[in-house]
Order: sequence, then structure tokens, then C-alpha cells
Amino acid sequence: MAVIYDNKVKGMGDCVAEFEDSGMFILFGDNAPDTLKDYCYSIDVNPIAEEIKAGQKAVIDGIQCVGCGVCSQLCPKDAIEWKEA
Repeated sequence: MAVIYDNKVKGMGDCVAEFEDSGMFILFGDNAPDTLKDYCYSIDVNPIAEEIKAGQKAVIDGIQCVGCGVCSQLCPKDAIEWKEA
């Protein structure tokens, strides 16, 4: 399987949990606007090797998503919310 995008979360704002109910999270590089920093996960902006397309699966810590929802139960920061498609 080819890696299209690889990244690591460096930090998280104090208010990232406020987006949990919407099933959304915000990633920003070091240039996040001051008004958004508390709501963002901080990352280094890395190049994308190929186009990201609908239907592709994420790989988190070396494990490919199979749609089971276990990652949302195990995440120590409660940063992953599971929703059925």
C-alpha cells in the first residue's frame, strides 16, 4: 500500500473537544490564526504524494482502518469520534 500522506500531531489546542459533536477536527501548521489555535491540532505541513480520494482508508499508527470504531475507544485524547457511514 502506498503512503499518500504521513503526519504526526505535535500538539492540540485547549478547545479541540468542542468540535466532537460535529465529527470534525482541524489540522493546522505553525501558521494557525490566533483565533483558531485553541481549536486546532498542530502539525507540520508535509507534502502529499498523490491525490486523496473518497473511499481511501486511513492508517493510524500502522493499523489500517477497517471501520470497526476501536480507535475511537482507545484514543487517549478522545480525539477520534466514530460515526457510521
